[in-house]
Amino acid sequence: MSMRYLLVAACVLIAGLSGCASNMVERSKTLASSATDIEKASICCAGYATFQFEKITIPYESKFDIGKTSPAFSFPNGKSYFRAFELPQRSQPFILEIESRIAGGGFTTSSSWMFYPVLMFLDFQFKPVATIRDLPFQFDSRGWGKYGMSARIQMNGDTSQYKYVVVFTEPQFFSFAFKFRAFGALGSMSIVAPQSDDTAAVPFSYEGRVGLSVFQEKTSP
Repeated sequence: MSMRYLLVAACVLIAGLSGCASNMVERSKTLASSATDIEKASICCAGYATFQFEKITIPYESKFDIGKTSPAFSFPNGKSYFRAFELPQRSQPFILEIESRIAGGGFTTSSSWMFYPVLMFLDFQFKPVATIRDLPFQFDSRGWGKYGMSARIQMNGDTSQYKYVVVFTEPQFFSFAFKFRAFGALGSMSIVAPQSDDTAAVPFSYEGRVGLSVFQEKTSP
């Protein structure tokens, strides 16, 4: 291996590391700005009953950004932007799938962030009956955007009192990050883990790209 090759390789490595470091500094500024924005955001509503609920029919699929253009509310564990939905009447069980995708202005994880979805279910009187924080997220590379994670919930007879669902986040998840290896066994590792200086870790934020789908599970004939 020639000395010239080694010098070129070293320069490429240094440039890459420098770029990642610069991206991470800019991302930190963006995340800090997002935290300031949510503090200043006006509370949209007097309570859950006055949320604007988007009505869902089966099948249903929606991709949306949660951020400064979204309504904000003071949930029990902190203020958050949110989206709210009215679930369909159920004559038979169905699947609710929630997704979160990498957001940000770059192609590298060092310049990106994500939204960690928390789901709050309300009954017919708009009273909270369940809040799910530990969703069974899995790595998701399906093609409507960048990499991300998704989880599915079976909506059956046990959830018949769940009339509405609210998608929001909580500050407790900002000490965690979405992690994956770009060239490896993507589905074989924990994808939500404590933050570190790992450039392949994408921190969670008040803002991000989210998807929500409702469909009936296919049954074998």
